[in-house]
Amino acid sequence: LEAHAERLYFYAEHLDNAPVDVMEQAKYALNTYDVGKLVKVSKAPASDSSEPWQVLVRWHGFSAAEDSYEPPGSLYQSVPHLITELLSRSSTPKGFKSYMATQYGLVEP
Repeated sequence: LEAHAERLYFYAEHLDNAPVDVMEQAKYALNTYDVGKLVKVSKAPASDSSEPWQVLVRWHGFSAAEDSYEPPGSLYQSVPHLITELLSRSSTPKGFKSYMATQYGLVEP
């Protein structure tokens, strides 16, 4: 990150009135958060055409007030073990389990 941002800064310093500090912007843009746990599954709003289901995520180090809904496909790519655990819960909707089996080849353990 540091070396890449330094190269960006080299180019940005040649611009008059650069709007942001490139180092700070690069650090902010590359922030990632760790998934603490998958709280529950629900149907996605009709306006969300990416996936019909969404998963409520509790982020590691954050309170429930910071929970957010995320698409299951991206969660399966980043934390497949937590998706597998979610599929094993009796409270997980059968429709979600069918969707994950069809889309990603996952079956309830």
